Amino acid sequence: MKTFQTTTNIAPIISVGTYWGHFDYESLWSDDEREEREEGRYVCNDYSHRKLGEVLAAEATTVFAREKPFEDVGVLAIRAVSFGSPREYNFGDDWLDLEFDVADDFLDRAEKKVFDPRYGKRFGKYIEDHWCSRDGFISSMPASSLDDMHEVFRQLREDDCGIDDMRCFGSVIALLYEAARQDGELIDDEDDAFYASMTGQLLERFTGNHSLSEFCTVLDKDEAGKLYPSAGPMLARAGAGRRELADKLAKYCETDVPDSAKEKARKEVDERAKWIDDFADRVRNAIELWHPDSDRVKAELSELEGTWNGMFGEDGDVCAKDLPGQMELPGMEGA
Repeated sequence: MKTFQTTTNIAPIISVGTYWGHFDYESLWSDDEREEREEGRYVCNDYSHRKLGEVLAAEATTVFAREKPFEDVGVLAIRAVSFGSPREYNFGDDWLDLEFDVADDFLDRAEKKVFDPRYGKRFGKYIEDHWCSRDGFISSMPASSLDDMHEVFRQLREDDCGIDDMRCFGSVIALLYEAARQDGELIDDEDDAFYASMTGQLLERFTGNHSLSEFCTVLDKDEAGKLYPSAGPMLARAGAGRRELADKLAKYCETDVPDSAKEKARKEVDERAKWIDDFADRVRNAIELWHPDSDRVKAELSELEGTWNGMFGEDGDVCAKDLPGQMELPGMEGA
């Protein structure tokens, strides 16, 4: 027996996307949970995401054990060992890291199937659509044609893939998956019979055995105030500063200064107000992103308090001139 590794980014045999995919948070809330979420009861953050990923990996392993994909070519077991997420979701979604236990003759049996003429047309189109570089996309896959798969199998046999080992093995699994779909052995995720697909089975197991709220931290407004007492006063200062700026601007615009000066003041106040709004968002995010890691939350809040004091001083005069990184408000001091 041998063990190989790859990911569902390379061999998309099952989908766990929480941004573009079927496990999008908004679609997983029950009606009652959604209402409580909107009231701020549940906090979804990195902690929640990691916990959700652990459960998806465990449930996916169960689906693989029941479905036994690629058994005909010697795949003995598939395990989802971890859940991963991109830094940004612009060009990708979440994935599973997979381990495959395969029989000693797996590569011989897989190679025979990959080069079976019955699948040539389907494999050629798949490779062209997914593995070939084009304008705006540089492929890192080891094959750009079906003929290139001969070299992939050679490298896998000789353990000569180096850092591309996961891509080499993943390319084999991706083509085996396409063959299984053509033969009707595995249901396409986009097929009408979605819940017969492995992704559909995973979604059904998740919604049947779990609720999204069990992964989310529970934190209402009163509890947050008790745990993080510095957050409330900071948000209050931000709100008061916003109102002070608006009042100051209104009074200034009632004076006889030229319209050009009023317009300049409006732009300068908008800049400062935006900084205050961003600050308030950062205070809220410190809690939403890191709770229940209270030490991390408190450290973030302490740093933010220092940022506020460094910007406006401890007296919090948001209308003061010569603020670092901020525009001045000339001519408004007497307004």
